[in-house]
Amino acid sequence: MNLVKKDEVFQLKDLIAIEGGKILTEQLVDNDAIKMVLKSFDAGMQLPEHTAQGTALVFCLEGEGVITNAGVEYPLHSGDNFVFVSGVLHSVRAVTGLKIAVILVKER
Repeated sequence: MNLVKKDEVFQLKDLIAIEGGKILTEQLVDNDAIKMVLKSFDAGMQLPEHTAQGTALVFCLEGEGVITNAGVEYPLHSGDNFVFVSGVLHSVRAVTGLKIAVILVKER
């Protein structure tokens, strides 16, 4: 968790930049129980369809996107949240520059 300084107020969206033509990832926590990452997407970028190895809670920090979960599309806006369950195919696509935080509760 080198991105975060202790005893300071901060916003997660400020810990990751949006870069042209890229999807960036910053890892905040990764242990046996949970993983927390920040992801940023330039407009039009998309994560390929994949599954999670646990329950994933997504927090939209900035921008607009579309989540596809089990073939169904859901619009995503700043302040929105979404839960993916383990083993279900899903993807994320940025409509505008997009920043999300993801907490994955790992299966044991």
